[in-house]
Amino acid sequence: MSLPDTDLSGGVAARVETDFRTLPEKAAEDLRRRILLGEFAPGETLPERETATALGVSRTPLREALRILANEGLVDIRPARSPSVANPTAAELSQLFSVMRVLEALAGELTCISGSDAQIAGIGALHEALSEIDPAESPIDFFNADMAFHKAIAVASGNEPLLKTHKEYNARLWRARFLTSRVRTDRERILREHGDIVAGLEARDTRWTSAVLDSHLRSANRKIVAILEESGA
Repeated sequence: MSLPDTDLSGGVAARVETDFRTLPEKAAEDLRRRILLGEFAPGETLPERETATALGVSRTPLREALRILANEGLVDIRPARSPSVANPTAAELSQLFSVMRVLEALAGELTCISGSDAQIAGIGALHEALSEIDPAESPIDFFNADMAFHKAIAVASGNEPLLKTHKEYNARLWRARFLTSRVRTDRERILREHGDIVAGLEARDTRWTSAVLDSHLRSANRKIVAILEESGA
């Protein structure tokens, strides 16, 4: 399964890395970014000819790109119908968030126990970098930094099955988490809660860190449900 990279900003590092990707992977990255930014709306069909033209690729790499995004939960592919942008319900997203809460709480607990000082310092540095980004001006950059923070905690846990499962579930929550990161008032909550998480990791307080991560994901879940209700989705 191809899972989304947290760097969708189009920066120098991203371009260098993209040079080593296959054409379908590049097309998947482009389409993923467009879906996040709302250029392709939830439920919108993705006819092969028009979508291939929009991405500047032929139909063959587009089909593989669509399969990549289908594995991530961003695209729905059904027999005898054009692919479409996934449009999960609030209930479906809440179920995914429930699992993600457990995963991230466990990752925080394990990082407190076995994460190195350097890894925890790196997580703190990611939090500081996030605080310097204005999501209104650079929504993708803010989202990348937010997801990099959470991914770093999963990596520092040292638990490979957890890290693999975290990637799979995060892929399916990709757009939902992006939508919450774009809410201006949510930026303050995200930064405050990230600060609490860092404090817990630095103190190697397993209970505090686990509880704050659980609460952090609960807040994100409530926010995405509110967004969907406001939009009438």
